[in-house]
Amino acid sequence: MRRSLEDRDSLLQQGSREAQLQHPVVDLTRCMGCSTCVAVCPETGVLEIVHGQAVVVNGAGCMGIAACERECPVGAIEVTLSNLETRKDIPVLDAGLEAVGTPGLFLAGEVTAHALIKVAVEHGAQVAAEVARRRSEESEQAAPASEAELLDLLIVGAGPAGLACALEAKRQGLRFQTIDQAADWGGTVSTYPREKLALLHL
Repeated sequence: MRRSLEDRDSLLQQGSREAQLQHPVVDLTRCMGCSTCVAVCPETGVLEIVHGQAVVVNGAGCMGIAACERECPVGAIEVTLSNLETRKDIPVLDAGLEAVGTPGLFLAGEVTAHALIKVAVEHGAQVAAEVARRRSEESEQAAPASEAELLDLLIVGAGPAGLACALEAKRQGLRFQTIDQAADWGGTVSTYPREKLALLHL
């Protein structure tokens, strides 16, 4: 426990105790100190047991896997985004992943501050499904002849979110185009450092 407290104080002084993106928040009124969260966390040193309860020691080390949240038997941990009230680098999205104040612009994957590949794939498919739903509603109304030449969806980026979006758009029968600044598809995942841990959370 002494070591955990020393690590926490050291990280606090360095400014790395707080996470840049997602991090666990422990409800100490519910935590019973079973240390399940410490055991299941794939990152070393994020959570420790201090004075009989779970404490965030190194929030900056959290990758957003949320294994601690899923495994906590009393629901005392929530993995959330940090400092949303004051941050200007995280987009404000509605439940359909549409940017608030910019109709028709949907964001998915890492740009939403969710770094997990699984979440990016889910976001991409969700965006295509939402566009298909809106397109279906619009098709019930009479459309001008020139509309046949328009795309239903333009996907910018061929990473996990973009590829999932394209696959779902294809399945939904949407007219879409995928563009990327790189010559090859896959985004940063295709150039992921060798031997570095990657958790897909399937």
